[in-house]
Amino acid sequence: MSVEENKAEELATQKMFPLELLELSINQKVLVIMIEQQEFVGTFRGFDPYFNCVLGNLNSPNDVTEYGYDKNGNRQVEAKLSSILLQGTHIVMIVPSPEEDEPEQKE
Repeated sequence: MSVEENKAEELATQKMFPLELLELSINQKVLVIMIEQQEFVGTFRGFDPYFNCVLGNLNSPNDVTEYGYDKNGNRQVEAKLSSILLQGTHIVMIVPSPEEDEPEQKE
């Protein structure tokens, strides 16, 4: 049995509080579902007591983009963001990502 299978079996048989489960998900790929049907897939970097969450290595259906304005006032793309802070009051659910990838490495 692999390490991931042992970990999954242990989680399935243990009773855990939600915060403990979130702590085990740090540096793992997750899917975050927001109100108004927004979804973000990325590496779960951390959270605070209000469930504000930081996601890194974003790979979301809706690209997270920073916009700026030129001298004429026209909006233009400045950069694609690789990390984002999500407000906890807007988070509906955090689930393990359905994609099977290599384990994420710490930056």
